[in-house]
Amino acid sequence: MRGKFITVEGIDGAGKSSVTFALHSYLTSCGIDVFTTREPGGTELAEELREATLKHRKEKVLPITEVLMLFAGRAQLFNERIRPELERGTWVLSDRFSDSTIAYQGGGHGVSTKFLFDVANQVHGDLWPDRTYLLDVPIEEGLKRKSGLQLDRIEIQDADFFQRTRDEYLRMARKFERITLIDSSRSLDVVLKDIYADLETSLLSNV
Repeated sequence: MRGKFITVEGIDGAGKSSVTFALHSYLTSCGIDVFTTREPGGTELAEELREATLKHRKEKVLPITEVLMLFAGRAQLFNERIRPELERGTWVLSDRFSDSTIAYQGGGHGVSTKFLFDVANQVHGDLWPDRTYLLDVPIEEGLKRKSGLQLDRIEIQDADFFQRTRDEYLRMARKFERITLIDSSRSLDVVLKDIYADLETSLLSNV
């Protein structure tokens, strides 16, 4: 039986890393074999592409260039790790996946979402996450949480960029049933309580 594929999404400052870490521990405590990864990254080559994509540089990086670099790393991670793990019955938990590219490069930068979905289908076919937890937080709160931290090239975008990104995320949440919207402006304990409750009634009910 194929493993389940869970992703955690949201704008910068939404709390994805904390939720992903907690989710890994929770699923493991339920007796589930879990492989946890992140995007961009996850393999040696994908990590090199992550560094190249997020690095500050004088040369302007075109949105289409950004898209192709992100999907190149995703293709490597998906084919080397995600798909084999799922086929073995392992559950896969990922901090970001293709929804991020559609939200950031589609909503944020204005790249055609049809084009992005077409590329996504070439990279991982019709295998999309079984469950996506979209951590939603107001732009001001997300930026406040990142204040004082060392930011990468994408994280330094302005508030308007992140608003467009958030709007695209919310549009996808309305369109796809697999995406569960979570208000992450609340405390981590409350956020996790909602996620665990959803998991118990969706993916864990048949385990």
